[in-house]
Amino acid sequence: MKIKQTSFWLIIMVFLAFSLRFWRLDSLPSILNRDEAALAYNAYLLQEVGQDEWGRSWPVALESFGDYKLIGYPASLVPLFSAFGAYDWVVRLPSALAGTTLVLLVFYLARQLKLKEPADLFMAGLVAFSPVFVFFSRMAFEANLALSYLVAAWLLVLLIKDQARWWHYLLLALLLVSATLTYNTPLLLIPVLMVYAWLVFPKNSRKELLLTEGVLLIVLLGVGWLLLPILRQKSGITIFTDETIWSQWIAWRSSLSGVWQNILGNRYVYYLAIMGKNLAASFSPQFLVTNGGSHPWHSLPGVGHIFAISYGLAAAGIAKLGQTVWLARKKLGEARQELGLLFLLFASLAPAVVTVDAPHATRSLLFFVILQVMAAIGAGALVNLVKKQQQHTTWLLLRATIFISGVLFARQLFANYPQQQQALQPGFDQLIQVADHQYPEQKIAIVDPAGYHYVLLAWYLKFPPNEYFNTVVRQQPDQIGFRYGEQLGRYHFIGQAGDRSPEEKILIQWSPASGGWQMESYE
Repeated sequence: MKIKQTSFWLIIMVFLAFSLRFWRLDSLPSILNRDEAALAYNAYLLQEVGQDEWGRSWPVALESFGDYKLIGYPASLVPLFSAFGAYDWVVRLPSALAGTTLVLLVFYLARQLKLKEPADLFMAGLVAFSPVFVFFSRMAFEANLALSYLVAAWLLVLLIKDQARWWHYLLLALLLVSATLTYNTPLLLIPVLMVYAWLVFPKNSRKELLLTEGVLLIVLLGVGWLLLPILRQKSGITIFTDETIWSQWIAWRSSLSGVWQNILGNRYVYYLAIMGKNLAASFSPQFLVTNGGSHPWHSLPGVGHIFAISYGLAAAGIAKLGQTVWLARKKLGEARQELGLLFLLFASLAPAVVTVDAPHATRSLLFFVILQVMAAIGAGALVNLVKKQQQHTTWLLLRATIFISGVLFARQLFANYPQQQQALQPGFDQLIQVADHQYPEQKIAIVDPAGYHYVLLAWYLKFPPNEYFNTVVRQQPDQIGFRYGEQLGRYHFIGQAGDRSPEEKILIQWSPASGGWQMESYE
């Protein structure tokens, strides 16, 4: 009877998670951002002619405007375009499905981690309703799709630890390859998983551990070699290659004298200090609970990534695991799982803390999942503090708090956010189609200081492949290798209105004052 009740509530939870991720998926957010449009148009070209926007046949990485989109997400769009058509909601469909599947994955992950009922349902509920998992699932984030692959791989590692089957290793390899060919962060996290497996596998599972480590190592080396040129380009967004940070280090070193210049002024000590600062910022309530960081695509305006109650429970869970490890410090083999989870919590932030604009939500998605594990452990510890006859009521109160928090977030998402999307500059898709229809022969100038709107225009006008390849003109690469659009067909992308040439009689530009796109005619 208890199993049926658990299944019932799990189905309800998945349904609610599905609703939060799919309702108004085509119009909220109201327009694709530049990364979504790059994925979409490259997938459109792959479907039409089997080439990316640079004319390369099914490359492992699609260069786009220079940021290199891995093939995983666009490849998943090709059959979806064939089945449903090339629409915005279809572009976001893999991410929405992955976000819904993640709820089921963390439920079974909780069980594999031996969390007692109803902590498994509670943990699934946190993932179903938490802002970061809902919001990321409503946009075409490669990181969100890769996260589901990675969590499934983590779950499989635990299954192998307890009861290995030969096909587990094949499936593990498939999941890891899928994750690493979808987003770059999972590749950086494979060494973390290798250490984690070594920490949690019991001594009598030496064969299973070696086979698991072998699969992880083969994928790491194989995909790493395949993506080496892309990884070199991605290093341009790390603290180790950023020119501003380099200048700040030189100034800091120059301000020191004597032995301190060699110690505190050491470049690697300086980098470690930045990484430590970024690590602390990733745990801060400002980033996690109140405002979600500075990136407008990673959260609702002024909304954090997780609920306040999740933050408090996660802190309790971390303290509980820390206490368990400390008490077992002379026999750490008795606290393998706890030690492994603590290691995974901090090490999962490695890709984020070396990023220039850390704390960085997209590179911290696995960290957010582990925080929910900690919150479920903290909730269990809290419930155990009350009298046995009150524990059921305590669980109900905790679940009700999460549900109410989810309802309040849904209200912000569906009622308030439609009027708060200025950062995405909505309306470009509609205006460009009007201009294309009303002025079919005119040359049109578009004010685009950032240089990304060429790919939005290509997607929303569904530029034919031949016309695209024959007319696209890009600027020279900047210091991190990005190449921005300058010309596409009769559309000219300019830095400011004054750059319009005399023969370009139509000007399209974003007006911050009105919060919308405007079209002007100079005929």
